[in-house]
Amino acid sequence: MKKLLSIIILICIISFAFIGCKANEKNIDQSKTTVADPKSSISSNSKNSALKLLTNKGEKINDSAIAVILNSPDKSQLDQVSNLDKQVIEESEDKILILPIKNATSIRIEKVKYENSKLITESIVTENKNTPDGYGLYLTATRTEGMPRYQIVISDKDTSTTYILQYNGKDGTPPIEWILPQKSDKTDSSTKVISPQAKNSTQTTINYQLTKNVYKAKNVTVNYPQITNLGDDNKQKLLNEIIKNTALEGFTKGVDDNLTLEINYNIPLAASNFLSIQYYGLSTIRGAAYPTNQFYTTNIDIKNAKKLKLADIIKIDDNFVKSFRNGSYVASEPSNSRMKAAVNQYINNISNEDLIKYFKQADSRNIEENPSTTYSYLTNDSIVISLNVPHAIGDHAEYKIKSTDIQNNIKIAWKDTKK
Repeated sequence: MKKLLSIIILICIISFAFIGCKANEKNIDQSKTTVADPKSSISSNSKNSALKLLTNKGEKINDSAIAVILNSPDKSQLDQVSNLDKQVIEESEDKILILPIKNATSIRIEKVKYENSKLITESIVTENKNTPDGYGLYLTATRTEGMPRYQIVISDKDTSTTYILQYNGKDGTPPIEWILPQKSDKTDSSTKVISPQAKNSTQTTINYQLTKNVYKAKNVTVNYPQITNLGDDNKQKLLNEIIKNTALEGFTKGVDDNLTLEINYNIPLAASNFLSIQYYGLSTIRGAAYPTNQFYTTNIDIKNAKKLKLADIIKIDDNFVKSFRNGSYVASEPSNSRMKAAVNQYINNISNEDLIKYFKQADSRNIEENPSTTYSYLTNDSIVISLNVPHAIGDHAEYKIKSTDIQNNIKIAWKDTKK
Protein backbone atom coordinates (compact mmCIF):
# COMPACT_ATOMS: atom_id res chain seq x y z
CA MET A 1 0.00 0.00 0.00
CA LYS A 2 2.76 2.42 0.88
CA LYS A 3 4.56 1.48 -2.32
CA LEU A 4 1.46 2.24 -4.44
CA LEU A 5 1.00 5.59 -2.69
CA SER A 6 4.63 6.54 -3.41
CA ILE A 7 4.16 5.76 -7.10
CA ILE A 8 1.00 7.92 -7.26
CA ILE A 9 2.78 10.86 -5.57
CA LEU A 10 5.74 10.55 -7.99
CA ILE A 11 3.39 10.58 -11.00
CA CYS A 12 1.70 13.72 -9.70
CA ILE A 13 5.03 15.49 -9.18
CA ILE A 14 6.17 14.62 -12.72
CA SER A 15 2.81 15.77 -14.16
CA PHE A 16 2.95 19.12 -12.38
CA ALA A 17 6.56 19.65 -13.50
CA PHE A 18 5.60 18.88 -17.11
CA ILE A 19 2.63 21.28 -17.01
CA GLY A 20 4.87 23.98 -15.49
CA CYS A 21 7.40 23.58 -18.28
CA LYS A 22 4.68 23.92 -20.90
CA ALA A 23 3.39 27.05 -19.21
CA ASN A 24 6.85 28.56 -19.16
CA GLU A 25 7.34 27.73 -22.83
CA LYS A 26 4.02 29.38 -23.62
CA ASN A 27 4.99 32.47 -21.66
CA ILE A 28 8.33 32.60 -23.45
CA ASP A 29 6.60 32.28 -26.80
CA GLN A 30 4.18 35.04 -25.86
CA SER A 31 7.02 37.29 -24.78
CA LYS A 32 8.75 36.69 -28.12
CA THR A 33 5.71 37.72 -30.09
CA THR A 34 5.28 40.92 -28.15
CA VAL A 35 8.84 42.20 -28.67
CA ALA A 36 8.48 45.13 -31.06
CA ASP A 37 10.61 45.59 -34.18
CA PRO A 38 12.98 48.40 -33.30
CA LYS A 39 12.19 50.14 -36.62
CA SER A 40 8.45 49.92 -36.06
CA SER A 41 8.81 51.77 -32.79
CA ILE A 42 10.34 54.77 -34.52
CA SER A 43 7.90 57.61 -34.94
CA SER A 44 7.54 58.90 -38.48
CA ASN A 45 7.47 62.40 -36.99
CA SER A 46 10.77 62.06 -35.12
CA LYS A 47 13.81 63.78 -36.59
CA ASN A 48 16.77 61.82 -37.87
CA SER A 49 19.56 62.04 -35.29
CA ALA A 50 22.14 61.98 -38.12
CA LEU A 51 21.28 65.64 -38.70
CA LYS A 52 23.51 66.42 -35.73
CA LEU A 53 26.47 66.52 -38.10
CA LEU A 54 24.93 69.76 -39.43
CA THR A 55 23.56 71.24 -36.19
CA ASN A 56 26.90 70.63 -34.46
CA LYS A 57 28.41 73.00 -37.03
CA GLY A 58 25.74 75.64 -36.46
CA GLU A 59 23.67 74.74 -39.54
CA LYS A 60 19.96 75.38 -39.05
CA ILE A 61 17.66 72.56 -40.15
CA ASN A 62 15.17 73.52 -42.84
CA ASP A 63 11.95 72.11 -41.41
CA SER A 64 10.22 72.49 -44.78
CA ALA A 65 12.66 70.06 -46.38
CA ILE A 66 12.11 66.34 -46.78
CA ALA A 67 15.85 65.57 -46.99
CA VAL A 68 19.25 67.21 -47.19
CA ILE A 69 22.09 66.30 -49.53
CA LEU A 70 25.74 66.82 -48.63
CA ASN A 71 27.96 66.79 -51.70
CA SER A 72 31.48 65.36 -51.35
CA PRO A 73 31.14 64.71 -47.60
CA ASP A 74 34.36 64.20 -45.67
CA LYS A 75 35.23 61.31 -43.37
CA SER A 76 34.41 63.26 -40.20
CA GLN A 77 30.87 63.80 -41.48
CA LEU A 78 30.40 60.18 -42.51
CA ASP A 79 31.66 59.00 -39.11
CA GLN A 80 28.75 60.81 -37.43
CA VAL A 81 26.14 58.76 -39.31
CA SER A 82 25.38 55.72 -37.13
CA ASN A 83 23.36 53.90 -39.84
CA LEU A 84 25.43 54.59 -42.95
CA ASP A 85 24.14 52.83 -46.07
CA LYS A 86 26.90 52.78 -48.71
CA GLN A 87 25.76 52.29 -52.30
CA VAL A 88 28.23 52.38 -55.22
CA ILE A 89 26.13 52.55 -58.38
CA GLU A 90 29.14 53.21 -60.60
CA GLU A 91 32.75 54.24 -60.15
CA SER A 92 32.80 58.02 -59.95
CA GLU A 93 34.36 60.96 -58.15
CA ASP A 94 30.84 62.25 -57.46
CA LYS A 95 29.75 61.24 -53.96
CA ILE A 96 26.71 62.44 -52.04
CA LEU A 97 25.28 61.82 -48.59
CA ILE A 98 21.47 61.86 -48.35
CA LEU A 99 19.98 62.43 -44.91
CA PRO A 100 16.18 62.17 -44.51
CA ILE A 101 14.82 64.83 -42.18
CA LYS A 102 12.38 62.43 -40.53
CA ASN A 103 12.78 58.80 -39.57
CA ALA A 104 10.71 56.12 -41.32
CA THR A 105 11.25 57.84 -44.67
CA SER A 106 11.39 55.99 -48.00
CA ILE A 107 14.40 56.57 -50.30
CA ARG A 108 14.56 54.97 -53.73
CA ILE A 109 17.26 55.28 -56.42
CA GLU A 110 15.94 54.80 -59.95
CA LYS A 111 17.78 54.37 -63.22
CA VAL A 112 16.04 56.54 -65.79
CA LYS A 113 16.01 57.38 -69.49
CA TYR A 114 14.58 60.26 -71.47
CA GLU A 115 11.97 59.17 -73.98
CA ASN A 116 9.23 61.07 -75.82
CA SER A 117 9.90 64.24 -73.80
CA LYS A 118 9.50 62.31 -70.55
CA LEU A 119 11.85 60.92 -67.98
CA ILE A 120 10.85 57.30 -67.40
CA THR A 121 12.09 54.75 -64.88
CA GLU A 122 14.03 51.81 -66.29
CA SER A 123 14.73 50.04 -63.01
CA ILE A 124 15.04 50.47 -59.25
CA VAL A 125 18.71 50.40 -58.26
CA THR A 126 18.24 50.38 -54.48
CA GLU A 127 15.48 51.16 -52.02
CA ASN A 128 14.94 51.61 -48.28
CA LYS A 129 11.23 51.88 -47.47
CA ASN A 130 11.61 52.61 -43.75
CA THR A 131 14.78 54.43 -42.77
CA PRO A 132 15.92 53.92 -39.16
CA ASP A 133 17.14 56.64 -36.86
CA GLY A 134 20.66 57.84 -37.66
CA TYR A 135 20.27 56.83 -41.31
CA GLY A 136 22.25 58.27 -44.19
CA LEU A 137 22.59 57.01 -47.78
CA TYR A 138 26.16 57.46 -49.06
CA LEU A 139 25.86 57.30 -52.83
CA THR A 140 28.55 57.05 -55.49
CA ALA A 141 27.19 57.88 -58.95
CA THR A 142 28.09 60.24 -61.78
CA ARG A 143 26.30 63.56 -62.04
CA THR A 144 25.91 63.85 -65.80
CA GLU A 145 25.33 67.11 -67.60
CA GLY A 146 22.60 66.70 -70.17
CA MET A 147 20.23 63.79 -69.82
CA PRO A 148 20.42 62.28 -66.32
CA ARG A 149 20.94 58.59 -65.63
CA TYR A 150 19.52 58.46 -62.10
CA GLN A 151 16.87 60.08 -59.96
CA ILE A 152 16.22 59.87 -56.22
CA VAL A 153 12.61 59.48 -55.03
CA ILE A 154 12.10 60.50 -51.39
CA SER A 155 8.82 60.27 -49.49
CA ASP A 156 7.49 60.27 -45.94
CA LYS A 157 3.94 59.84 -44.67
CA ASP A 158 3.02 63.40 -45.69
CA THR A 159 5.05 64.42 -48.73
CA SER A 160 7.30 63.24 -51.54
CA THR A 161 9.73 64.61 -54.08
CA THR A 162 12.06 63.53 -56.87
CA TYR A 163 15.67 64.74 -57.09
CA ILE A 164 17.36 64.51 -60.50
CA LEU A 165 21.04 63.60 -60.22
CA GLN A 166 22.71 66.13 -62.54
CA TYR A 167 25.77 68.37 -62.65
CA ASN A 168 25.35 72.15 -62.71
CA GLY A 169 28.07 73.28 -65.07
CA LYS A 170 27.59 76.99 -64.48
CA ASP A 171 27.25 77.38 -60.74
CA GLY A 172 28.80 74.10 -59.67
CA THR A 173 27.28 71.80 -57.08
CA PRO A 174 26.71 73.44 -53.66
CA PRO A 175 28.04 71.63 -50.58
CA ILE A 176 24.54 71.42 -49.03
CA GLU A 177 21.21 71.07 -50.85
CA TRP A 178 17.89 71.14 -48.99
CA ILE A 179 15.41 68.94 -50.86
CA LEU A 180 11.91 70.37 -50.66
CA PRO A 181 8.72 68.37 -51.26
CA GLN A 182 6.81 68.85 -54.47
CA LYS A 183 3.77 71.09 -54.09
CA SER A 184 0.46 69.56 -55.18
CA ASP A 185 2.23 67.35 -57.68
CA LYS A 186 0.35 64.12 -58.20
CA THR A 187 2.29 63.20 -61.34
CA ASP A 188 4.14 59.90 -61.09
CA SER A 189 7.87 60.53 -60.96
CA SER A 190 8.47 58.01 -63.72
CA THR A 191 6.58 60.15 -66.23
CA LYS A 192 7.59 63.62 -65.10
CA VAL A 193 8.67 65.97 -67.89
CA ILE A 194 12.00 67.52 -67.03
CA SER A 195 14.68 69.50 -68.78
CA PRO A 196 17.69 67.38 -69.69
CA GLN A 197 19.97 70.39 -69.21
CA ALA A 198 21.82 71.91 -66.33
CA LYS A 199 20.55 75.02 -64.59
CA ASN A 200 19.99 78.03 -66.89
CA SER A 201 20.12 75.80 -69.95
CA THR A 202 17.48 75.57 -72.65
CA GLN A 203 14.93 72.76 -72.39
CA THR A 204 14.92 70.44 -75.39
CA THR A 205 15.15 66.74 -76.23
CA ILE A 206 18.66 65.52 -77.05
CA ASN A 207 19.98 62.15 -78.12
CA TYR A 208 23.24 62.17 -76.17
CA GLN A 209 24.60 62.82 -72.70
CA LEU A 210 27.28 65.18 -71.41
CA THR A 211 29.79 64.24 -68.74
CA LYS A 212 32.41 66.39 -67.04
CA ASN A 213 36.14 65.94 -67.72
CA VAL A 214 38.91 67.76 -65.87
CA TYR A 215 42.38 68.75 -67.09
CA LYS A 216 44.92 69.54 -64.38
CA ALA A 217 48.56 70.57 -64.76
CA LYS A 218 50.57 72.66 -62.30
CA ASN A 219 48.19 75.44 -61.19
CA VAL A 220 45.90 75.11 -64.21
CA THR A 221 42.48 73.43 -63.94
CA VAL A 222 40.08 73.31 -66.88
CA ASN A 223 36.69 71.62 -66.67
CA TYR A 224 35.11 70.72 -69.99
CA PRO A 225 32.25 68.49 -71.21
CA GLN A 226 32.43 65.32 -73.26
CA ILE A 227 29.65 63.68 -75.26
CA THR A 228 28.54 60.13 -74.44
CA ASN A 229 25.87 57.75 -75.76
CA LEU A 230 25.61 59.52 -79.13
CA GLY A 231 25.09 56.25 -80.98
CA ASP A 232 27.88 56.94 -83.50
CA ASP A 233 31.29 56.16 -81.98
CA ASN A 234 33.34 57.72 -84.78
CA LYS A 235 31.38 60.97 -84.76
CA GLN A 236 31.39 61.06 -80.96
CA LYS A 237 35.18 60.68 -80.87
CA LEU A 238 35.64 63.49 -83.41
CA LEU A 239 33.26 65.81 -81.56
CA ASN A 240 34.97 65.16 -78.23
CA GLU A 241 38.36 65.96 -79.76
CA ILE A 242 36.99 69.27 -81.06
CA ILE A 243 35.53 70.13 -77.64
CA LYS A 244 38.66 69.12 -75.72
CA ASN A 245 41.11 70.87 -78.04
CA THR A 246 39.12 74.10 -78.00
CA ALA A 247 38.70 74.03 -74.22
CA LEU A 248 42.40 73.46 -73.56
CA GLU A 249 43.93 75.57 -76.33
CA GLY A 250 46.63 77.80 -74.89
CA PHE A 251 46.70 76.02 -71.53
CA THR A 252 48.73 72.86 -72.23
CA LYS A 253 52.07 74.10 -73.60
CA GLY A 254 54.38 76.90 -72.58
CA VAL A 255 52.23 77.90 -69.62
CA ASP A 256 53.80 80.43 -67.27
CA ASP A 257 54.74 78.81 -63.95
CA ASN A 258 53.40 81.91 -62.22
CA LEU A 259 49.90 81.39 -63.69
CA THR A 260 47.01 80.15 -61.58
CA LEU A 261 43.89 79.38 -63.60
CA GLU A 262 40.57 77.65 -63.00
CA ILE A 263 37.99 77.31 -65.79
CA ASN A 264 34.43 75.99 -65.44
CA TYR A 265 31.72 75.69 -68.05
CA ASN A 266 28.00 76.07 -68.70
CA ILE A 267 25.75 74.66 -71.41
CA PRO A 268 23.39 77.41 -72.70
CA LEU A 269 22.10 75.17 -75.51
CA ALA A 270 22.10 71.40 -75.98
CA ALA A 271 19.92 70.41 -78.92
CA SER A 272 19.91 67.33 -81.13
CA ASN A 273 22.01 69.02 -83.81
CA PHE A 274 23.74 71.84 -81.94
CA LEU A 275 25.73 72.24 -78.72
CA SER A 276 26.89 75.56 -77.29
CA ILE A 277 29.42 75.75 -74.44
CA GLN A 278 30.50 78.71 -72.30
CA TYR A 279 33.82 78.61 -70.45
CA TYR A 280 34.47 81.07 -67.64
CA GLY A 281 36.90 81.52 -64.76
CA LEU A 282 39.70 83.57 -63.24
CA SER A 283 43.40 83.70 -64.03
CA THR A 284 46.05 85.18 -61.77
CA ILE A 285 49.70 85.89 -62.53
CA ARG A 286 51.92 86.07 -59.47
CA GLY A 287 52.78 89.70 -58.86
CA ALA A 288 49.91 91.04 -61.00
CA ALA A 289 47.76 93.82 -59.57
CA TYR A 290 44.51 91.89 -60.05
CA PRO A 291 43.06 88.65 -61.44
CA THR A 292 41.56 88.55 -64.95
CA ASN A 293 38.13 87.20 -65.89
CA GLN A 294 38.42 84.53 -68.57
CA PHE A 295 35.60 83.86 -71.03
CA TYR A 296 35.41 81.89 -74.27
CA THR A 297 32.94 79.64 -76.06
CA THR A 298 32.52 76.72 -78.44
CA ASN A 299 29.59 76.18 -80.81
CA ILE A 300 29.29 72.67 -82.23
CA ASP A 301 27.37 71.35 -85.24
CA ILE A 302 26.54 67.85 -83.93
CA LYS A 303 25.06 66.62 -87.21
CA ASN A 304 28.10 67.52 -89.31
CA ALA A 305 30.68 67.07 -86.53
CA LYS A 306 32.35 70.45 -86.83
CA LYS A 307 32.97 73.63 -84.89
CA LEU A 308 31.00 76.72 -85.90
CA LYS A 309 32.18 80.32 -85.72
CA LEU A 310 29.91 83.35 -85.64
CA ALA A 311 30.58 84.00 -89.34
CA ASP A 312 29.36 80.47 -90.13
CA ILE A 313 26.05 81.07 -88.36
CA ILE A 314 25.37 84.74 -89.13
CA LYS A 315 25.78 86.97 -92.19
CA ILE A 316 27.84 89.77 -90.71
CA ASP A 317 26.97 93.19 -92.12
CA ASP A 318 25.72 96.62 -91.04
CA ASN A 319 22.24 95.23 -90.35
CA PHE A 320 23.66 92.70 -87.89
CA VAL A 321 25.75 95.42 -86.21
CA LYS A 322 22.57 97.48 -85.82
CA SER A 323 20.80 94.51 -84.23
CA PHE A 324 23.79 94.03 -81.92
CA ARG A 325 23.65 97.64 -80.78
CA ASN A 326 19.92 97.20 -80.07
CA GLY A 327 20.55 93.97 -78.19
CA SER A 328 20.15 93.40 -74.45
CA TYR A 329 23.13 93.76 -72.14
CA VAL A 330 23.61 90.51 -70.19
CA ALA A 331 24.54 91.73 -66.73
CA SER A 332 26.52 89.57 -64.34
CA GLU A 333 25.21 91.84 -61.57
CA PRO A 334 21.69 93.01 -62.55
CA SER A 335 21.58 95.72 -59.86
CA ASN A 336 24.82 97.35 -61.04
CA SER A 337 23.40 100.11 -63.25
CA ARG A 338 26.68 102.03 -63.26
CA MET A 339 28.50 99.04 -64.72
CA LYS A 340 25.85 98.69 -67.42
CA ALA A 341 26.12 102.38 -68.32
CA ALA A 342 29.92 102.19 -68.48
CA VAL A 343 29.86 99.10 -70.69
CA ASN A 344 27.27 100.62 -73.04
CA GLN A 345 29.34 103.78 -73.33
CA TYR A 346 32.45 101.76 -74.16
CA ILE A 347 30.64 99.68 -76.81
CA ASN A 348 29.06 102.79 -78.36
CA ASN A 349 32.53 104.18 -78.95
CA ILE A 350 33.49 101.18 -81.12
CA SER A 351 32.91 101.92 -84.79
CA ASN A 352 30.69 99.75 -87.01
CA GLU A 353 33.73 98.89 -89.12
CA ASP A 354 35.62 97.61 -86.08
CA LEU A 355 32.61 95.63 -84.86
CA ILE A 356 32.27 93.94 -88.26
CA LYS A 357 35.97 93.05 -88.09
CA TYR A 358 35.63 91.69 -84.56
CA PHE A 359 32.57 89.62 -85.47
CA LYS A 360 34.30 88.09 -88.51
CA GLN A 361 37.25 87.11 -86.29
CA ALA A 362 35.05 85.77 -83.50
CA ASP A 363 35.25 82.32 -81.90
CA SER A 364 38.84 81.46 -82.72
CA ARG A 365 40.95 80.56 -79.69
CA ASN A 366 44.06 81.66 -81.58
CA ILE A 367 44.90 85.16 -80.35
CA GLU A 368 46.42 86.06 -83.73
CA GLU A 369 43.20 85.14 -85.53
CA ASN A 370 40.95 86.71 -82.88
CA PRO A 371 42.95 89.54 -81.25
CA SER A 372 39.77 91.18 -79.94
CA THR A 373 38.84 87.93 -78.10
CA THR A 374 35.27 88.13 -79.36
CA TYR A 375 33.09 85.06 -78.78
CA SER A 376 29.50 83.96 -79.35
CA TYR A 377 27.16 81.36 -77.90
CA LEU A 378 23.65 80.15 -78.67
CA THR A 379 20.46 79.82 -76.69
CA ASN A 380 17.15 78.45 -77.91
CA ASP A 381 15.91 81.83 -79.14
CA SER A 382 18.97 84.10 -79.19
CA ILE A 383 22.61 84.52 -80.05
CA VAL A 384 24.88 86.20 -77.50
CA ILE A 385 28.06 88.11 -78.39
CA SER A 386 30.89 88.60 -75.89
CA LEU A 387 33.29 91.50 -76.47
CA ASN A 388 36.51 92.32 -74.68
CA VAL A 389 36.24 95.39 -72.42
CA PRO A 390 38.59 97.00 -69.85
CA HIS A 391 39.12 95.17 -66.56
CA ALA A 392 37.42 97.98 -64.61
CA ILE A 393 34.12 97.13 -66.31
CA GLY A 394 34.40 93.35 -66.24
CA ASP A 395 37.02 92.19 -68.83
CA HIS A 396 34.22 91.08 -71.15
CA ALA A 397 30.62 92.12 -71.87
CA GLU A 398 27.78 90.09 -73.35
CA TYR A 399 24.90 91.28 -75.53
CA LYS A 400 21.91 89.10 -76.42
CA ILE A 401 20.22 89.37 -79.83
CA LYS A 402 16.86 87.68 -80.38
CA SER A 403 16.80 85.40 -83.41
CA THR A 404 13.51 86.97 -84.47
CA ASP A 405 15.34 90.31 -84.87
CA ILE A 406 17.94 88.92 -87.30
CA GLN A 407 15.90 86.62 -89.52
CA ASN A 408 17.57 87.91 -92.69
CA ASN A 409 21.05 87.39 -91.26
CA ILE A 410 20.71 83.79 -90.08
CA LYS A 411 22.73 81.39 -92.25
CA ILE A 412 22.30 78.32 -90.03
CA ALA A 413 19.14 77.90 -87.99
CA TRP A 414 20.22 76.32 -84.70
CA LYS A 415 16.74 75.87 -83.14
CA ASP A 416 13.33 77.54 -83.32
CA THR A 417 14.78 80.44 -85.31
CA LYS A 418 13.18 80.36 -88.72
CA LYS A 419 9.44 79.71 -88.56
